[in-house]
Order: sequence, then structure tokens, then C-alpha cells
Amino acid sequence: MKSAALFISLFWITTFYAQWAGTYYGTVNGDAVVMNLLQDGTTVSGDMKDSQQTYIISGTVSGNSFAGTAVESISTLSFGLTAQRSDAVLNCQLIVEMSGERTEFPFTVEKATANETETASTQTENVPTKIPFPADVTFPVALQGTWTKSENYNSGYGDNYMGSTFSQSMTLYADGSISDNGSSATMSSSDYSGQSSDNGTGKLPGVGWYAKGKNLYVIAFAEGKWQSVLLGTWYAENNALLITGSNGNKELFTR
Repeated sequence: MKSAALFISLFWITTFYAQWAGTYYGTVNGDAVVMNLLQDGTTVSGDMKDSQQTYIISGTVSGNSFAGTAVESISTLSFGLTAQRSDAVLNCQLIVEMSGERTEFPFTVEKATANETETASTQTENVPTKIPFPADVTFPVALQGTWTKSENYNSGYGDNYMGSTFSQSMTLYADGSISDNGSSATMSSSDYSGQSSDNGTGKLPGVGWYAKGKNLYVIAFAEGKWQSVLLGTWYAENNALLITGSNGNKELFTR
């Protein structure tokens, strides 16, 4: 199911083309994490998500070294974050300082290598063009259209102000196909502002969507077979879409 999980993440995962940019996978204290990074010159920003929390990442790079912060999006607790890059692998340290005591939590994340990307491209060429949707599924008009998920983060004030905005967009078509419309990110502080974006990859071969009642599914061709996975329950009203996962996590999209 790992390959299918990558397709399911198309709402959130954005691909960037810089040395540090990309989507990385790993574990921290036994919990799976996904780290999304974008790069603008020597400035790196993005986020890191585990099963419970989202951390907003910002910092700078010098060669193969990164130094910055990871701020928990709800509590706004700030942790130090450092990383050393070795090809597709980041060897990271999450740093906590309390009462003069410094504690470091090492972890490693990795993104797809060039060989893996080439293999994926070859597999894409062999994906059947017709999606075998299960019987009795629907493609509700309420779900059709272009949806955007945006996240905003602001902290501090005056000389310590930092703000960032991340957005990803996709289109659900009436025939059950899906299009990746790209993403954008902006970051600003008292002495810096920057923006990065990509145009997406267009229609995604071998990936579709459908509904069964209020359950929203993604179907994807992965590892030589079609696999369906439940994204969660959906509720759409006034050009807003709320998806509630089986773990209770909620994601809001607008169009």
C-alpha cells in the first residue's frame, strides 16, 4: 500500500526542484513523518507532519547543512532543527531546550532517488487508461471542481515577526479522473520575503476518485494492480469541502 499512500497524499504533497526541495519520509520516535520542503536561494521552508502534529519549518542552508526551527502549528512551541544532506537522505536533529537543558532527537528522512523516479515513470507509461471503478459508485456534483487547501502561519511581532502561507490545488472531474494543479508557498519576516510555486503535473494517470454515500475514496494503479483507499467522510457546502479522516483529522478545502 506504500505506493497507493503516495497517491493519497496528492492533496498535500508538493514536488519542488532544488537541492533541498522535495517530499521526505521517515520516522521520529517510532512515528511516521512526512516532510515537505521548498527552497528559494539559501532559504528553506515547509512543514513536517506526523500522526498528531504539524510543524512549520523555516531556516537557511549552507552547502549540505541546514539550521532553522520547527514550530508546532497549534501550540506555537518552537524547536531547533538542524540537518545534514547526503544525496537523498537528510540526517536531522530536533532540538529541545528547557531550563538550560538541551535535548536532541536524531532522525532520518529520505526522498525518492533518481532511479526510483525513473522506475515510477516507466510504470506510469504502462498504467491502464480506463479506471475500473467499483459498482454503485457516484461522482457527486458537489465534489467536482477545483479545490485548494491553504495553510497560514504567523508568529511573533515587530522584528521577530514571521509569516508563511502554503497552498495546494487539484481538480476532481466528473468522469472520476484527477488533475494536480500545482502549489505555491510564500514566506516573510521583518527582513525577508520570498515566494515559490509550481504548475503541477496535470491529469494524473492511473489515479481516480469516487464516492459511496458520504465516503470519499481514491483509486490508484500501484504495484501492478488497482487499489482503493478511503480518504474519509465528506461534507460540501458553499464552495467549501470538509474531509474527516478515520482518525478524526479534518482537512478543509475551498473552490
